[in-house]
Amino acid sequence: MDLGSALGSGLVNGFALVLVALGFTIVYRATGVVNFANGSQMVLGGYVAWEFGTVIGLPIPLAIVIAVVVGGLSGYVINRFAMRPLQSASLLSQVIVLLAITEVSSTAFLQAFGPEAQAMAPYASRSPLIPSLGWSGMDIVLIVVACILVVALTITLRRSKEGLRMRMVASNRTGAVVAGVNPARTSAIAWSVGGCLAALSGALIFPTFLLVPALGQQYTFDSFAAVVLGGFGSFPGAVIGGLLTGVLQALVAGQFGGSYAPFVSLAVMLVVLLVKPAGLLGKSA
Repeated sequence: MDLGSALGSGLVNGFALVLVALGFTIVYRATGVVNFANGSQMVLGGYVAWEFGTVIGLPIPLAIVIAVVVGGLSGYVINRFAMRPLQSASLLSQVIVLLAITEVSSTAFLQAFGPEAQAMAPYASRSPLIPSLGWSGMDIVLIVVACILVVALTITLRRSKEGLRMRMVASNRTGAVVAGVNPARTSAIAWSVGGCLAALSGALIFPTFLLVPALGQQYTFDSFAAVVLGGFGSFPGAVIGGLLTGVLQALVAGQFGGSYAPFVSLAVMLVVLLVKPAGLLGKSA
């Protein structure tokens, strides 16, 4: 793979990670919880879009919409039945439960859809429209959608009442309650939005890459590395972290082989935690 193709592939995967990292950041800013189930929500979105668009044969845009709705419902369910009962539990307990959800989800996907890699029907042209980067019509759609959502979410969280409520709950939960904010409602919205973004990412990226049940763990790891690199709670950091992680993985895969790409996330986290623990744009404690 030449440098241009590797860079193009890395940016596409990076924008997919950006969507997941944004959902990760929304949940963290609103609740302080590190969502280690986001990778499984991404794969869920891919399988739902595959089932409705490829197997059942619905129009692909409609299948993607269904996937986003199911992703949002998954976020609500995780918050309502897993996180809310553990609201007063330790961070370690919350992390263990979320990791368990990822493992259970992977097993459920394996039982429901089998171990075979699934190829999803394309929602746009597979032919390279920008040959120097190897970008197809699907790649361009993913990038454009991700950019639009980055801008829309940034404006919404900075200027809307709901964004203000999320910031209040994250900074001072007791003070937010005194001010009339309902933390349970805010948490439910944040988890639902995070699930929507992760599922949308899966529905958009997996027509480009083959879909297998075990990808949930890998994308959870990759998105976490992106957030660590960019800085917890930072929207611009989530964007930069996602893009850099995707590009670094593609460059390593192009140079040394695809089997080395998963180790990039581990290397990124180790370097960042040693050199700049707050991440590129995060605030030091």
